[in-house]
Amino acid sequence: MIETTNNLTQRTSYFKSVCLVLLLVSAATALAGAELVAADLISTSQGEHSPTFDATRNELVFMRRTPGQFNYTLYTSKLIDGAWTDPKVLPFSGTYRDGGASFSPDGGTLLFDSKRPVVGLPKNSINLWQVKRLQQGWGKPEPLAVLSANEPSESVAGRDEFGPIMTRSGEVLFYSFRQPNRAGSHYRGRPGEKPTAQIDFPDPSQATFVGYLTLSADGRTAVIEGRSQTGRDTDLYYACQTNGQWSEAEPLTAANSAAGDGTPYLSSDNQWLYFASDRIEAKGPSGEPNIYRINTRTLPIPCE
Repeated sequence: MIETTNNLTQRTSYFKSVCLVLLLVSAATALAGAELVAADLISTSQGEHSPTFDATRNELVFMRRTPGQFNYTLYTSKLIDGAWTDPKVLPFSGTYRDGGASFSPDGGTLLFDSKRPVVGLPKNSINLWQVKRLQQGWGKPEPLAVLSANEPSESVAGRDEFGPIMTRSGEVLFYSFRQPNRAGSHYRGRPGEKPTAQIDFPDPSQATFVGYLTLSADGRTAVIEGRSQTGRDTDLYYACQTNGQWSEAEPLTAANSAAGDGTPYLSSDNQWLYFASDRIEAKGPSGEPNIYRINTRTLPIPCE
């Protein structure tokens, strides 16, 4: 009996050691690179973009392509006990093209761009909107009409505004190809005020893509979608602000792939960077972009 008990004890100890090693390897693997978010539930063959995550409420909002159309709808899912809930269409979305969503730092406001009609703005143009969170659900979406307004002579391409985000102080940043910055520029302004172009802001899009942007809650770290170094697709870049000056945008190598990577969102707790990518997963649907996230412990962000 003594020999049998010793053998059992040794086997149990060995089993525990193996399990611990596997857990450590699994954790290291999770930190080593980007992970696909909820394959076949959130990340599907339909194609998903522009993830934004409210770290306080563990809520993810993203846009999904409408089947058979070049159109998008906003969905929501919550992370509960380590599992994502079934995505649901947000109550105010599904009729018009809605995309580019972003939570404010406190999660109380959701900004997005949309083709829904606005009196006084060009028909079928993409404009900026916001919707406030209520105790139960969401309020009624409101257009950010002044920020979205253009000169009467503006070209068709310059009438669209993309990817709005809100800073802790309540300012809104977005991207547009409006004159005189027809190659594209970030703009900044408060709701109800005319925006100004951020000429000194890092923009690696190279006059080719929309420079989708996310800022850390303290405003010192920027992650931006830009043209990839290979010149074919998009990559993620980061820049740091020191004493009011932005550094040059540098590739976020650990998050990028050989495919297209973009529409970043840095969670307000700085723990996760969410983004969209059309990289091919072995078990994935693919061809269409899906939602990914990567732990910032493996990245040079947030900036110190």
